[in-house]
Amino acid sequence: MTIGRLRATGLLVLCGRLLVAGAALAEPAGSSWRWSGDLRVRYLVSAYIHGAKTVQTMPIRVRLGGSGQSTDGRWAWGVQVATNPNFVWAREVGAGGGNMGARADVGIDHAWLSYRAKPHWQVTAGKAEPPFWVTEAIIDPDITAEHLSATYTTNLGGWRVSNVGSYLPLNANAPLASFAVGDQLRAGRGQLDGALAWYQFLGTHQAPTPLPMDHLSVLHGRAVWTVPTRTRIPVQFGVDGFYNLSARTRAAGWELRADLPRVGRSRFSYCWRQVGLNATYANWADNEVGDRTGIRSAMRAEWYYRLCQNLTFRIGACHFEPTTGNPKSAAHRLKMDFTARF
Repeated sequence: MTIGRLRATGLLVLCGRLLVAGAALAEPAGSSWRWSGDLRVRYLVSAYIHGAKTVQTMPIRVRLGGSGQSTDGRWAWGVQVATNPNFVWAREVGAGGGNMGARADVGIDHAWLSYRAKPHWQVTAGKAEPPFWVTEAIIDPDITAEHLSATYTTNLGGWRVSNVGSYLPLNANAPLASFAVGDQLRAGRGQLDGALAWYQFLGTHQAPTPLPMDHLSVLHGRAVWTVPTRTRIPVQFGVDGFYNLSARTRAAGWELRADLPRVGRSRFSYCWRQVGLNATYANWADNEVGDRTGIRSAMRAEWYYRLCQNLTFRIGACHFEPTTGNPKSAAHRLKMDFTARF
């Protein structure tokens, strides 16, 4: 049997395991429950400029789970199984080169419980996305981590105000650090939203380059301006800035972003960023652009198209240049995603 057939057989078995695991989850009594899942096939080409090397991969991600809440709205919960849940950045099994997991593992990706003390407080515990409103340059969208978080929300003179604090033990998802704590204050009014946050990673020696310290203390500010349009999705312009107070050099980073409105079934987004080598926690940063940190300049444009109600196509192109320490990592990257939701 060829390697391609073995991979195809393995992926079919993997999908079967996911469906069996999802079917084993019982719907709690006296509550609402909603199933969800997706299958994503990605084609990724990375052309490294100075090294004259091209890497092609075709990773596949499968997720299946559900979420629900009690009838009084105080309790909420969610659980999700996924492919390769123990890989830090992505829930993918791959064909070709690259850094995605080679084994078709299936495990718990989400498992969380939340309690809302009306009207202002909410406490969440379990494994889920970190609770902060951040750019991908700080936390990759596929990151999930065990955490205990408390959120306070209110309205002050027409301003939407929230504060979230979280403790995150990192041993399971990021073995190069012991734990992290963070706090974020967010406020918004009308079409303007802003936030100021502080993240502390302790016991940290991050990849790709160990820091001359055992912790990171990152200060992060962001602002997003939403411009109303005649379409259902408004135009958004955003800016992020972050700085590692614990580092003396290459400690700053920033990102500019624009999300343009939907035209028919299409949507377009663009971002431009620079991330110092010591600016943030590399093991959590966006892994689709360079080496996650140490980026002198990175530009990414993406186009989304909804083929039908539950099937979408996305194509993205980016160019990134590293800091002078690793010039061979400069590359052009092309990404195509087909995602089916169910």
